[in-house]
Amino acid sequence: MSEEGKRPQFGNRKITEESEIFKHNAWDQVEWGAEQEEDALEQIRKQKEKSENVEERMKLAGETASDNWNCFYEKHENKFFKDRSWLFTEFERLNPKNSPELTVLELGCGNGSNVVPLLEATTSHQNYKVFGKNRTPFSGCDFAPKSVEICKELVQKYGDRAHIFRHDLASEEPIQIPDKVDVVICTFVLSALPFDRMESAIAKMTECLKAGGDIFFRDYGRYDMSQLRFKPTRVAGENTYTRGDGTLVYFFTEDDVAKLFESTGLRREQLLTDRRLQINRAKRLKMYRVWEQAVYRKSS
Repeated sequence: MSEEGKRPQFGNRKITEESEIFKHNAWDQVEWGAEQEEDALEQIRKQKEKSENVEERMKLAGETASDNWNCFYEKHENKFFKDRSWLFTEFERLNPKNSPELTVLELGCGNGSNVVPLLEATTSHQNYKVFGKNRTPFSGCDFAPKSVEICKELVQKYGDRAHIFRHDLASEEPIQIPDKVDVVICTFVLSALPFDRMESAIAKMTECLKAGGDIFFRDYGRYDMSQLRFKPTRVAGENTYTRGDGTLVYFFTEDDVAKLFESTGLRREQLLTDRRLQINRAKRLKMYRVWEQAVYRKSS
């Protein structure tokens, strides 16, 4: 947080005049009125009203999850890579200016969007001591074999400072890492699980943490633009959908996040709803994005 209590990630560009809305490509800390929220609720109501075979769709998504995610990475590989440098501003414990030596586990390492910025920080910032010599302080896992392959290739140049492996977060199997870690990163991963598997997944994350360790969470929020655009044929449960490639996505509220994480005995350090208005100035389009963000700490 800045001195004014505002997060620096998206800055302080707030809308003051409606006539100025197309002046920039993004606006921060966007407030929703009752009418806008009612409209979102109505769109979701219509999705549910027209949906069919919801249980079958959820069952199929669960049975084919591994194949669906593997096909996703086979198709896209690292072409959609986005360096998530916002990790260092949104989650201050990872910031190169603040970090002590940390050990980190990332769940759902995908195509390396978090792995690479973390590893790059070892050479780009002299005070960043997360990755010391003769240690393997970064562990990353993913469900899709292709994702593991992509990440392993990306981290080769960093030697033995990163260990990438396959793990199914929705399974009953514990996460196999050599030692407990200081930090678990879980960004845009929990939403890909069936809701009834989320609590046990968080319990597994918690088992990986040292006392005083943090889980950094960021994921899709309720009424995000992408949720409202789903057709009724994609509804797979309450606020749960299947994408065109068969992968699942759930849209959280702050209450969801609080209940899931606090049920495992974790202490809340941060919980917020991040609303942003993105603008396509060429097409004069307004796109409302919503994310949930939280930090939860293991006290003992």
